[in-house]
Amino acid sequence: MKRTLFWRPAKSCLTIAAVMILGVMTCDAASVLVGTAFNGIGESAVSNQGPLAQRFVLNEPAQIVEIDLHMSGFGTDAFSLWLTNSIGPSTTAANVLLATSLTFPNTGGGTSGQAVAYQTNLSLGSGSYFLVLSSLQPSIFQGWIDGGTILQTAIGNVGSFFAASPNFPGGAIDVNFPPASTFTLLSVPPADFQIIGNVPENGPRLLVPLGLVAIFAIWKLAPIFLLLRQQKCAAINRAV
Repeated sequence: MKRTLFWRPAKSCLTIAAVMILGVMTCDAASVLVGTAFNGIGESAVSNQGPLAQRFVLNEPAQIVEIDLHMSGFGTDAFSLWLTNSIGPSTTAANVLLATSLTFPNTGGGTSGQAVAYQTNLSLGSGSYFLVLSSLQPSIFQGWIDGGTILQTAIGNVGSFFAASPNFPGGAIDVNFPPASTFTLLSVPPADFQIIGNVPENGPRLLVPLGLVAIFAIWKLAPIFLLLRQQKCAAINRAV
């Protein structure tokens, strides 16, 4: 009976500690860290006329799990997505953090857009980044929707929108490596995009090892406390 009475509070402490640790470990739900609402009304072609680049800034390190783009198209042609920390002629492969090929959605083209999602698992530090889109397809009706409402977050900021085209003064296209093209700042609102992920919580994360130490200590010290309690009770019985 005495052992049962002693272990009840000990087991309660273990249960509470375990629940707290699980809560800390699962509290970081992914959310939009930086980007826009997908309600833009303009469209910038992603075509053989030249790549586009949208700048964004992260104010602190983050784990990126998904990149969403608001695109229009006819559902057949491909476009390339690059995530870089630089654009322009000095950009090299060392500046590329992610590169993949995606397909334009089937929206009928023009300003009718649909989200194109790319899932990833990428750790980014605080700093400036660029989403670069390029394609060899010729239609100006397949592109990146722009003009969406900028989402206000503490984690990041939406930057400027750029394009590379020989039609712009000083513009030039690097067909083999689009991020190294010579880009020009566009006088249009930012492109519609969302960077989804989570930010590590240093404070709560530190509680996890401390909680594990506490559980281990309770588990190891409980038999000692029980033995001391039994010895004390035996001494009292002998005195009586």
